[in-house]
Amino acid sequence: MNLIDAAFRRTLSLPNGAATAYSDPIEIGAAGKNITHRANCELIIEVPAVTTEQLDDEDALTYFIEEADDSDFTDPVLTNPALIVQTGADEAGAAAQTVRFRPASTTRPFLRFGVTNSGDGDALEAEAVVNVAF
Repeated sequence: MNLIDAAFRRTLSLPNGAATAYSDPIEIGAAGKNITHRANCELIIEVPAVTTEQLDDEDALTYFIEEADDSDFTDPVLTNPALIVQTGADEAGAAAQTVRFRPASTTRPFLRFGVTNSGDGDALEAEAVVNVAF
C-alpha cells in the first residue's frame, strides 16, 4: 500500500492554545441498499516537529482518528484516541513523527483526523498532513 492519491490529502493546522482542531472528512466507504464497501487503505499521518513556543514542557499535542456515518460527523466515534502524543520536554519542544493507520473493515464511511493541545502554546503555524495510500 504505497500508492498515494493526492485527492485524499488533508492538512490540519495545529491549534492555538488549549483547543482541538479537525481535518476535513475523508470518505473511505460507500453505503447503499444492501451494499457496504470500505476501501482497503492506510492513512499516513505526518505530524511536524514543534518548538517550545508551540508546545511548553509537560504540555501535549494528542492526535486522534474519528469515524462517522456522515461527512458532518453528527455522531462521531473515537477510533484511535491517542494515535500520536507529542509531549514537550527539556525545553526542546517535540520531534516530528510519522505513523501508518489501517482502518478496520467495519469502520464507518467517513474518517477525520484531529489534534488536541493541552497547553497554551500557539502552534497555528505548524501543520500536520494525512495522506491515503492504496
